[in-house]
Amino acid sequence: MTDSPMTRRTFISATAMAGGLAAVPAASEATAPAVRGSDGVDVRWLDDTPALGHEGQSWGQPWPRGTRLAKAYRLGTDAVQTWPMAYWPDGSIKWTGHAIAADTGRAGPLRLATGAGARPAMPVAVRETADAIEVSVGTRRWQVGRRGEAIIVSASVGARETLRAVRLVATIQNGPDLEDGEGGTPPITTRAVATITAATIEQRGPLRAVIKVDGHHGAGTMPFSLRLYFHAGAQSVRIVHSLIFDGDPAKVFVRGLGLTGDVPMADALHDRHVRFAGEKGGLWGEAVRPLTGLRRDPGKAFRDAQVAGLRTPAEAGMPANVRAELRYIPAWGDFTLRQPNSDGFTITKRTKPGHGWIDVDTAGRAPGLGALRDR
Repeated sequence: MTDSPMTRRTFISATAMAGGLAAVPAASEATAPAVRGSDGVDVRWLDDTPALGHEGQSWGQPWPRGTRLAKAYRLGTDAVQTWPMAYWPDGSIKWTGHAIAADTGRAGPLRLATGAGARPAMPVAVRETADAIEVSVGTRRWQVGRRGEAIIVSASVGARETLRAVRLVATIQNGPDLEDGEGGTPPITTRAVATITAATIEQRGPLRAVIKVDGHHGAGTMPFSLRLYFHAGAQSVRIVHSLIFDGDPAKVFVRGLGLTGDVPMADALHDRHVRFAGEKGGLWGEAVRPLTGLRRDPGKAFRDAQVAGLRTPAEAGMPANVRAELRYIPAWGDFTLRQPNSDGFTITKRTKPGHGWIDVDTAGRAPGLGALRDR
């Protein structure tokens, strides 16, 4: 056997033939009978560990060529919201997107099959007005702004408003931070509140709704897109933020991005509570005006209720010498949790702007959950 040289012409001819042979099964597969998936497909949680509880889930499902999109799907006995994501060249479905309500799909084995499932007890409802898009899940209601600065104009549970004027804020510097010993002028820091230019409904369904908010920071700079995800039965909303940086990298330095909002409160300061989730299921909590550790004891009922985050008994039941001096107990107006790296976070507090920050607690890694409540 002798070696024959591989010329450019020979290589092109061989690879072209190989491509033709590979395409034959695909061509015959396209003429195969359509698969409707009546038997369903098995799905599972990542790491095969069901969630103890969740606020709604969504995922993508691949399908073999020839599968036709069914009118309805279910996960076990629960309803599933479905939408097409990609098609094969023959028009059959290749990928579908699916969403389930909060706390469903936890009991295995899980099978995605065709057919209608049980509708959720608290479906998602979307209503449009001239100034806002209103989303309701049970007794919870959110108003998403169409213009102005408020991403979430108002959020309420029943007749009580729990949150208002949620804004997207960027902290911007006109130069980098100065290192120790460096000369020069310290950078000037400003806060730019985002302005909304449009709010649209990307998905409207009984199990999931998606609202897209577009806008920019400052004078038409740094455009952003922010999506809000609402699931049936959920008590919260998931927010995903995307930003395009179009500023001068030598003059504009983004120091931070975040959301800020107002929480209306009516109870006494000692009945307002702050909570931060900590490591390994731990929870840090404190009242705005603590009643524990005082030289004059307000009583066990007051201390136990405040530590548990519950409303304390009526002030009339408090010892007179404590009740008369409540105004002298510091009320902590600002709390922060900073996680500058993956190895540690710090909680600090202060009474009001212009006053010093007091270190409260430290630990390793915070899961990123905080709460503010008064009843």
